[in-house]
Amino acid sequence: MRQDKQFDDIIIAEEQPDPLKGMVHQHNYYQFIYIKAGSGRHFLNGENTSFCAGDLFFISPRDQHSFEIDTPAKTISIRFSEHSKGKIKSLQEAWKGEFPGLKKGRSPLNIKVNFSEKDLELVEGIFNLLSLVKNELLINESLIYLQIIALVSLIERNLSYGTSKIEQLKPTPDPKKSIELLLTYINRHISRPEMLTATQMAEQHGVSVHYIGAYFKRHAGMTVKGYINQCRQTIIVRKLLSSTYSVSRLAADFNYTDESHFNKSFKKYWGMSPSIYRQIHQKK
Repeated sequence: MRQDKQFDDIIIAEEQPDPLKGMVHQHNYYQFIYIKAGSGRHFLNGENTSFCAGDLFFISPRDQHSFEIDTPAKTISIRFSEHSKGKIKSLQEAWKGEFPGLKKGRSPLNIKVNFSEKDLELVEGIFNLLSLVKNELLINESLIYLQIIALVSLIERNLSYGTSKIEQLKPTPDPKKSIELLLTYINRHISRPEMLTATQMAEQHGVSVHYIGAYFKRHAGMTVKGYINQCRQTIIVRKLLSSTYSVSRLAADFNYTDESHFNKSFKKYWGMSPSIYRQIHQKK
């Protein structure tokens, strides 16, 4: 596997990816890739997802990824080192933690980010600004860090809570304990079951453990357990259809006690076994 290395703290690049299937690779830097034009598929850690203009991807040093281009693509990317990540974190801490950290650049439910029409204009403006300063990085370093922080804030508020399988939620506004905070918390920790117990969520949101379940159901129209299960099953199906993962690996990745338990849970939710679901729905 190709290993791309970068020794500069920050690099901003405008590129036209090769239309041929790219080689899967890793790199030693963090990267935001904004799709300015074109379409195709992005392969990330064994999964693939389609992309088009306006989509954004966040790649970490541990990720394996590549692009396959259908129509000529143009991208703007910002690549930054672990050292730069530390500087960004320091800025965020100076603002008393009011801004989301870089780990919010992607959630388990969203490999790519689909922005609202209004926020897409802001994101495009950020990358256009970054493009303007790409040849004068040193004197614009602080400005670039501020753009990254703004970008992550926009990403977080545009991360969806799943696919069309999940019912449209219509929360009731509450100035003290918004249901949106709970939905965002679940989205962030969907791959960490220990963080999604009633006790943990109640503690994180400053409410009674006996109250949080009733509050969630009243404002979201479903139980906390039901919502978490829908989110989890959404991720499982996406991985099942977009990768070559075996059922046993999926069972292990999602902390099922064994493959039999995984199959039973999957069939209860989707009405068929994982292997049959994959056979019916996987694209040829």
